Amino acid sequence: MTQAASTTGTVLKTTHNAGNSLPATGEVSVVGGPTPHYGYGYPAGLFSNMLVVVDGLLVEVPQNPRVCGFDFRGLAEMHVKSAAVLAASTGTGAPSIPDPVWGWALSPPDILNNALCDIDSFSVEGHISGLRITEHVRCTSLRAVNCFNGIVCDGSSGFPHANWIGYACVENCKRSVAFATSRAKLNIDCLDIESPTAGTGDHQINDPGNGGVGTFRMFSNANDPNDLNTNVLNNATLGVNGAAGLRIINTEMYPGNVAAPTVPSSTSALKNPFWRDVAVSVSGAVTAVKVDGVSTGVTGTVAGATVIVPTGKTIELDYSGATPTWVWTIL
Repeated sequence: MTQAASTTGTVLKTTHNAGNSLPATGEVSVVGGPTPHYGYGYPAGLFSNMLVVVDGLLVEVPQNPRVCGFDFRGLAEMHVKSAAVLAASTGTGAPSIPDPVWGWALSPPDILNNALCDIDSFSVEGHISGLRITEHVRCTSLRAVNCFNGIVCDGSSGFPHANWIGYACVENCKRSVAFATSRAKLNIDCLDIESPTAGTGDHQINDPGNGGVGTFRMFSNANDPNDLNTNVLNNATLGVNGAAGLRIINTEMYPGNVAAPTVPSSTSALKNPFWRDVAVSVSGAVTAVKVDGVSTGVTGTVAGATVIVPTGKTIELDYSGATPTWVWTIL
């Protein structure tokens, strides 16, 4: 005997499976407007001139969905006051993380449309991609659980406007934020992650083209402030891929003196492992001190010469004699 999922309130449910390959007619959605496949949205610059408002609506899709929830790419404006897209579990507990095929839970209007893309509260569980954004998105509260991609930045390679997310709780997703475009602007005031799932290339911040611009202030569910660095950000598999233009901050790290990493061999660059801006005071004989590959002008025998190493960037000491010493302070 099987038991149907319990749902309350206003619910739209589909059992449709559109297959592993994107249909020739475009992405299938439960609620949607015209699609770019018919000349709407970028790059055609056409859109249906309407403001859609969603309030208190739940969309239920199959486990491992091959169907989108809300597709508003071809519309002019959108205001999601309260909505959710949930994948139905085929067994007990939460739905499993789906395969990375295609589809998303919510896509606001595409680039070149109007500037009203507001989200007050949105939840998604078990979808391939949770929230897909291009520009002008103002999202106050997002919950993405058991998705392959929690947030996806997509769209134009030109000059898009910015996006802002206040609180994003991204739990047990293969990737917290993924960039599928060569240019995207996104600030997240609180990116709260939990239990990333291991897998080749499944970086929590995946920006292989270095197209992301903005600041992510990150938190986790660990008590140790170093846990986010050790188990995620500095992990070759689970950490950061690319993202040269992003300012990623481990907000849990305490400001002040911190145990310094070992000084590497001469001319070897060391990436700032704390994911906070740090002041590094160098003492000893050096021929160069470089930050992000560029010489700072510090040279000779120095005592406490201080340079600033931004989060995610590197420091390099060039020397020929005794190994210099350094003191690190988190700002």
